[in-house]
Amino acid sequence: MSVRCSTLSVPARQMAFEGLGGSVALGVAAGKVWIKSATDLAQLASPFWQAIAIATALSLARFSPAFLVLKAYDVGVSLPLVPVTLIVMHMVYAAVAYPCGVLADYFDRRSQLTLGSLILIGAAAILANAGIIWMTGLGVALWGLQMGVTQGLLSAAVADAAPDGMRGTAFGIYDFAVGLGTLGASAGAGMLGTIGGPALAFQVGAWLAVGALLLLWLWPSPRTSQKR
Repeated sequence: MSVRCSTLSVPARQMAFEGLGGSVALGVAAGKVWIKSATDLAQLASPFWQAIAIATALSLARFSPAFLVLKAYDVGVSLPLVPVTLIVMHMVYAAVAYPCGVLADYFDRRSQLTLGSLILIGAAAILANAGIIWMTGLGVALWGLQMGVTQGLLSAAVADAAPDGMRGTAFGIYDFAVGLGTLGASAGAGMLGTIGGPALAFQVGAWLAVGALLLLWLWPSPRTSQKR
């Protein structure tokens, strides 16, 4: 049964039209915000996009930590102890994140990102070739170390390269790009793991980290803090 607008009471019709007007106004406002955001993207200069490219390249090499668990199980860690792998990684990550963040205020960030990339290459190479538990543990610890060295630096590099009024947009783009990279990396690592086990996934990860390192050295050196 249809109800005509004319059958509604005056207050009801007024509320209906006010609601429709509010929806239209909200849609127009959203459109203006989108157009403004699209225009403002031109303010994001090449150093910002280079930082995004490097962060995405590193995310392709740093697939999900779940593969650390699979590697631990593959070398003979008993199932109840497999979660210790993630505990070790996060303990190292937490221990070095703050000191590395402080160092980033004093030293060249590209040099620190280079160090983190080299550690990532070493971690992936060790995990690719590890056949015993202690070597796997070393690779896991190095994986946490490179996370602590690089993760905050990447965010700082994005903040450095973004204009003051565009940092929210810049970090949205950064998280989107890194999320897509991690998704693609994890899906690819899963397929590689099915073909050749965790070792093959980490071998490819090591070469991807080499690619990220090369890309890093094409990037103008990020500025550091004025602290000395």
